Parts: sequence; C-alpha cells; structure tokens
Amino acid sequence: MDSSINPICLAEGISAKKPFNLSSWRAMTEKTEGRDKFAKCIQYGSRFWAWYFLSLNNKSEMGKKLFSMYKLTALSRKVFRVVKILNEIDKLNETLKEKNVPAWLLLFKVLKHVGIGTFWVYDNFLFLNEVSLSPVEPSTASLCTARGWFLSNLCGLITFSAEMHKAYSKRMLLAERLATEQDRDQRALLEDEMQKFSVKQFNSFLMLVKTCCDITVSGNMPGLDIPKKLLGEKLSDGVVGILGMVSGSIICFNNWPNESATPQKSRAEGHAKFA
Repeated sequence: MDSSINPICLAEGISAKKPFNLSSWRAMTEKTEGRDKFAKCIQYGSRFWAWYFLSLNNKSEMGKKLFSMYKLTALSRKVFRVVKILNEIDKLNETLKEKNVPAWLLLFKVLKHVGIGTFWVYDNFLFLNEVSLSPVEPSTASLCTARGWFLSNLCGLITFSAEMHKAYSKRMLLAERLATEQDRDQRALLEDEMQKFSVKQFNSFLMLVKTCCDITVSGNMPGLDIPKKLLGEKLSDGVVGILGMVSGSIICFNNWPNESATPQKSRAEGHAKFA
C-alpha cells in the first residue's frame, strides 16, 4: 500500500522513537505519567495472571498473591492522581483557547475534560476512603468515577478519530503536491511534512486504540455494567487485564523519548509554509 494512504503509518511512528536502551527507559520512567502507566501495566498484568491461575485452580496460592499485587498497585496508583483535577482545569483552559476548531469538536473536547476531571475528583475520594477521610460514600464515588471515565472515553473516540482524519487529509494533500513537485529542495520539505503528519496520524491511531480499551474497561465497572446488560455477564478479569495492559503500554510508548529532529532553518520555514 502506498504510504500516502496508509491509515496507520506504523513504520513512521516507530521510527520516530529512540531505540530500546537504558537511557531511553530512564527517560520514560522519570516522567510521572510514564511511571504511572508502567505501574498500570503491572496492575492489569497481575489482574490477568491472577485470573489465569485462579481459573485453573480457585485455591491457587500464586493466583491469590497476584490478585493481592493487582489490588496493591491499583491503590498505589491513586497517589499519582491526588489533585490531578488541577492539571485537567489547565488543559481545559488551553482547549478553550484553540483557534479554528469546529464548534461540535470543541464541545466533545470540553466534555472529555469534564468527564476525566470528574474521574480525578471522585478517585481522590476513593483514595481518602482508605483512611476514612472521604466525605463521599464509596459506592457513590465508585459510580461517579465510572461515569466520568466512560464519558471521557466516549468523547475521546470522537476527538481522536477527528485528529486522525485531519492528519490523514494533510498527508493526502502533501502527497498530491509531492507527486507534481520537481524541485529537489521543495520535495525534501514536503517529505519532512509527510513524516510529521504520518507520526501524528500514528499517534492518533494509538490513542484511538487506547480509548477503545478504556471505554470497554470503564463500561464494565460497577454501576455501569454495560457488557452485563448487553451480553448477560460482566467481562472476566482476563479480558479486562489484557485491555488494561494494552492501554498502559500505549501511554508508555507515547512517553518514550523521540528521536531528535535535525534543526534546520529551511525545514522550519517549510513547516510553517506547508502546515
């Protein structure tokens, strides 16, 4: 398939990241988001393996230990989210300042922030409940976190789809220009722009996959129980564990350091011209 119509841009997206080594690993885990999502991989990985061992033998000691690890990492991750609502308020302000955004898309972006902001607030209440300091009942807080996370994911499906389509349209336009451009320098600028939008398209695709995983997990939470209403039963910890690991791994990848771009004045001018 011609790269100009490739809907995923896997090669371009992977090539934009530094290779796996200790330096890159340190750069990823030194970020709060990177370390938190690595912990998420441990959380949902232990949930999956606990389900696996306990499904073979409901008295499995290994299964019980892994289930305890799942519960422990789930609780420890809540520390990273304390007053994270402030981060979301700042992101919301930045979103409201965006220019040339269709009103319908801006609405879904705002609702996405409102949803995840609700999740952060009530997740903090669940954390405080562990030491009996929460003013909100655990059942209420759990239901509000599920609803907030689900709303955010639902809006995310729309916003990330729009971003992916925008990047795809930009690449198609650049491909048309590249097909008729004869000047070597201009071709180089167009190819650089193609690479940039290919990476954007790949990142949007990854976020779309992550959101599909998260909306499934959030819909399975108590109070929503969407799979149970549709299929007659909740998703198993095995399915939820796999989805959580995929979601966490994608954000770890996003926080992996990028290959350094070569700063050239002509390229910068080209980016401004063709953006």
